[in-house]
Amino acid sequence: MRNEDPTPAIRSFTIDTQPPLVVDPMAVPSTGINPGQQVKFTVRATDDLSGISSVIINLSPIGGPLNQLMYDDGTNGDEKADDGTYTYVYTIPTSVLEGDKILIITAEDNAKNTSTAQVKLTIDTEPPDTIILSGPSGIINYNNPTFTWSGQDNVTPSDKLEFSYRLNNNPYSAWSAETTVTFSTLTDGSYIFEVKARDLTRNEDPTPAIRSFTIDTQPPVTTDPTATPSIEVTLGHQVKFTVKATDNSSEINFVVIDLSPIG
Repeated sequence: MRNEDPTPAIRSFTIDTQPPLVVDPMAVPSTGINPGQQVKFTVRATDDLSGISSVIINLSPIGGPLNQLMYDDGTNGDEKADDGTYTYVYTIPTSVLEGDKILIITAEDNAKNTSTAQVKLTIDTEPPDTIILSGPSGIINYNNPTFTWSGQDNVTPSDKLEFSYRLNNNPYSAWSAETTVTFSTLTDGSYIFEVKARDLTRNEDPTPAIRSFTIDTQPPVTTDPTATPSIEVTLGHQVKFTVKATDNSSEINFVVIDLSPIG
């Protein structure tokens, strides 16, 4: 008899020697991050043969777990389930030191093939420095002074800094990218101008740039000019000239007398 098994034993299998495709690793924000701030990590991971088993991110450079799962299930910051975008939201610990941090993301498929990608973060705790480029100091005789300034930061480009200024301990102005201001119709008196920079991480310069100046638009007051003697003065005799000179806004610099009419 040659009876055959009508139900052959079957074993199906898939050969998958290719690693997953991992693209678009991102951190938002990625620069100018302060400790205590949240960062959203995302990456796209796909595998056409065996499918993605897991996606993990190494958060140890920023004080987190060595192997943190990322999610594609609509939770933990993931916007849409099963769309191939894996997400994890993490709060940077306050103990993390400043500097560039490289984080490795690893995707593994169901055949144990792996692919990696990396994302870079810049932790910024250092405030910018503010510099006054032009503007009066000392005593001036006009009442519409103009100041210009700039700033420098270890992370934020100078053209991305914001500034705030004030005059004589008044409230600071709103933050803006403006780097010049003109004050108009200031009254005579003493003033202190201060300006400070803020970077993209909102670190503020703790030592604003300062310029002090005094406005004096009024001439000195001269009274009681006298000459002793003033009449019947003979040649060769001494004459004493006196005058009272005062100035309310600044000091008297000098007083001169024109003696050319008497030689």
